[in-house]
Amino acid sequence: MKKNIAPLLIAALLLTPAWAVKAQTDALKSAIQNATDSVNKAREAEDPLAHKQALQKIINSSIIRTNEFIGRLTLLRGLASGYEELRNSHVASLRSFIEHYNAVLSKLGELEDVDSIKALAAELKDWRDSAVNPEMEKIVEFLLVFQGRGILNTANNRLGLIEEDVQYFQEVKEFNIARVRALLNDSAELLKSAERLQFLAEEVLLAQADPEPAQVIESPTIRTIISSSLLKIKAAYKNFLEISSLLRAAANR
Repeated sequence: MKKNIAPLLIAALLLTPAWAVKAQTDALKSAIQNATDSVNKAREAEDPLAHKQALQKIINSSIIRTNEFIGRLTLLRGLASGYEELRNSHVASLRSFIEHYNAVLSKLGELEDVDSIKALAAELKDWRDSAVNPEMEKIVEFLLVFQGRGILNTANNRLGLIEEDVQYFQEVKEFNIARVRALLNDSAELLKSAERLQFLAEEVLLAQADPEPAQVIESPTIRTIISSSLLKIKAAYKNFLEISSLLRAAANR
């Protein structure tokens, strides 16, 4: 009985999760910008209720997005020592942000005049700029590193399955084995390079979390490292597609 070669069909969507985090941060920025536009319109009207509702919208959107990031972080399982502590620290920061947002909402409910509401909005913005945004950038990098690890593991598993299928077809069908072997070897080298980059990203992540003067070294950003790793994984998947095409052609003869 022929083995099923359907696992060889590689979908580019497998690479999508690594950028899902960026999509979330973009959505948060968009929601805040929309709400900020509402504040500007309210400012023109000088309507206290409109100002209050606009600021409430900003805060509620921020709480929703913050909870989404907490969910993403808590879904990570089996983290090694150091990374688990860092994840827990990020979760604690996010929960403290929600507490602050709720405190601002409570204070907002007591305000009745436009000037007081404007002052509270300014305080919120300053706090976001100084406390929230830097921490969110670190959290995004943390998630990118571990999503990158997941994508790399999937690619390595896929390579193993393809090698098994090639071995099977080599025994029962004639096909361009030289080309297939060349593609397999290239894919293996690409994934080894991606693995080295992944390790580097993980090292940089820990170094940035607890830097010591003697350990501070110049290194690429985590985003740059993960991007380079994903490009190599993408190239390996391109090879997988060509191998799949060659094996399908052999199976149909």
